[in-house]
Amino acid sequence: MLVVVDAGHGGRDPGAIGVSGIEEKAITLAAARRLVAEFDRLDGLEVIATRLDDRFLSLAERLERIETLDADLLISLHADSLPVRPQLRGASVYTLATIASTAEAARKAHRENAATGDVAIEHSAGESAVRPIVTSLMRRFTTERSVLVAEAIAAELATVTRVLPQPLLAANFFVLRSLDTPSVLVELGYLSNAEDERLLADAEHLNRLVRAIARGVQRALFASPPQPASATSGPVDAGRALVDRAVPLLSPGPWTGRVVVPR
Repeated sequence: MLVVVDAGHGGRDPGAIGVSGIEEKAITLAAARRLVAEFDRLDGLEVIATRLDDRFLSLAERLERIETLDADLLISLHADSLPVRPQLRGASVYTLATIASTAEAARKAHRENAATGDVAIEHSAGESAVRPIVTSLMRRFTTERSVLVAEAIAAELATVTRVLPQPLLAANFFVLRSLDTPSVLVELGYLSNAEDERLLADAEHLNRLVRAIARGVQRALFASPPQPASATSGPVDAGRALVDRAVPLLSPGPWTGRVVVPR
């Protein structure tokens, strides 16, 4: 089973800039390197990163790599910024939707897509009259699987860090538009918030975030609960309750893999 880890931004594209000048591209790269190492230790998973150094990749190049690899899952890592609301902080997880779940989600997707422009979500319908129906079914399948992964990751993140009051969001992100690869975009926090920025620059905190993401992926892909975390206070209690609520959604069985669209 192949998982692609995508470190957002890079090279000439710094992404969001933190209150002290930290660049999003550096945070996402550090997180991606850790997540690749974490996945490398798991049985049954092969992991590939879109970038492991400070290089620029367009959104189209990222999506093309994902689809060329026939990946089973994409995890795109980001860190947000909203300077007009410096008090806003917390992690969140996005899936694809033509209509954003909130105005903030729409703003985020518009900013991320700005360099690429608007491209239709669906792939070419091809010549077959059956193709549009199959495409619709595949989009539904991929979206449902993406949501399961997003729920599991958000639940695990809530055990180790603050998450947004509504941590599960959806918007029309270009990088999530693969027809048959379930895809999620993880916002690790807000660089426009001083506390979130401080935490994201802390190696141990980043390790906790990455381990939580890996646990969520394990839960979603293999329907196997993660090892119990050590008892702590703060967001952990609420997060563990969210994990418990997510488990029934993942109980129908293990991941069945990537489905090929007939042509």
